[in-house]
Amino acid sequence: MRALAGLGVVLALCAGCNDAGGARQDKAPPTSAAPASVAAHKPASTIILRAANGGSHEIYAVDEHGARAARLSRPGADTTYAGTLPGRRVVLAVHGADHAVASLEVVALDGSERRELGALEPGRFARVVQAKADGEVLALELGRAVDLGKSDVVVVRPGVAPTLAAENATLVALAAGRVAFLTGGSLRSTALDGSDARTLGADDAEDRVVEVRGDRLLLTTHASALGDVRVVKIDGSARVDIGTPEADDRPVGFAGDTRVVVTRAAGEARAIQTVGVDGQDARTLAEGSIAAHAIAPTGDVVFSDGAGALRSASAATAASAAPRTLDPAAGAKVSAVKVLGERVFYLGGEGGSTLRTARLDGSGATTLCAEPTWRPFFATVTPDGRAIFYRALVGQLEGGRLYSVKLDGTGLEPLGNDVVSPDGSAFTTPLSDQDFEAVTVNGRIVFEAEFHEGAPHLLVTDGSKRALRLLDRDDLRFVALVE
Repeated sequence: MRALAGLGVVLALCAGCNDAGGARQDKAPPTSAAPASVAAHKPASTIILRAANGGSHEIYAVDEHGARAARLSRPGADTTYAGTLPGRRVVLAVHGADHAVASLEVVALDGSERRELGALEPGRFARVVQAKADGEVLALELGRAVDLGKSDVVVVRPGVAPTLAAENATLVALAAGRVAFLTGGSLRSTALDGSDARTLGADDAEDRVVEVRGDRLLLTTHASALGDVRVVKIDGSARVDIGTPEADDRPVGFAGDTRVVVTRAAGEARAIQTVGVDGQDARTLAEGSIAAHAIAPTGDVVFSDGAGALRSASAATAASAAPRTLDPAAGAKVSAVKVLGERVFYLGGEGGSTLRTARLDGSGATTLCAEPTWRPFFATVTPDGRAIFYRALVGQLEGGRLYSVKLDGTGLEPLGNDVVSPDGSAFTTPLSDQDFEAVTVNGRIVFEAEFHEGAPHLLVTDGSKRALRLLDRDDLRFVALVE
């Protein structure tokens, strides 16, 4: 298994299951879990994977059933994944003999309709750090080849050569014909050609972006001191600051499109509040020794009350209602909270390492996994109502496994242990490690597995013990899911 740094943050899905890949990183951001239930079968998702080929890499696309595998990279070209565009197309980064990114190209998922997007400055960029798409426009954060640890933002758009929009910058958002980024800790945006720079934060190198919703950004300003909350559009308009000089105000997230949730600490007094994005209609949801964890799509804010209970309060209603108790025995150390459908999943209990779930209506609090030597991390719920989680072993870097369990805590089973190859034959090499990767819209789980200390394989399962190898080769890495 790869290094377990950052397990507590998790994808909220499964922390620490993805590596940095050395000098290059062509992996998409962690893929969100599928809905808790799938009302009808949807078109098959396509899995993008990277295959090692000597000292270079190839990119493949294969659907979630293991069918229609296609090589997307050109023969002999060292290639990594850069991003996804509408119309089920992917952007590829082609590396030169010096291993730097030399050019970009776009290709359909069956390998057809290949088109050059333009060359990059020779020798400048080593890898794609992250990408964001807005229609036909793609913004890339590219890691430098020489100044390791530094990145620049490049914009790719139809009919225009790749354009350097910002230097020494971390990509934050792309919307409304502008790109937002952090540079030196300050939030700014420019037009797509790098012109018309505007300051979005406090310009004091202490901006921290919490969430982006459309063309609106939610951030903390003065983050190392008594913070304030700012809501601002990517062009710098509609700027609203929320906070008071004597309090430490921090954003939790958007509650729908019209409200935000913030925490406020002034001395020993703490509160969770909801405020309109225009800064009006502030309402207190809860007070005391509280800790906000997550916001449900319904606008319910999930929080710990400081007395061992997990509770929720609605930020979406017109008037404040009394908080609801979700789990009176959640414990004093609640973490890794994720809301999925009508349920919330979290680590809690004595010691904070028990995987539990509760309904948002306050019923059904249940322990899913309480093995003392396990570190479980929730991933998703299958269409037939089983929770999928990844577990590491305390004090060990190897031996990670995937399990499923019924939502009432019964029927714990290992996941994907019976492996078959693409030709249908049994793959009997002993399993040594599994790593959760993603969930398709049809509820299939994509994961990496290592067998008898060999290179990783990429597999897919419907949530049962059976799993399919996607390609009949090893040394594969998951990089993206295209729905």
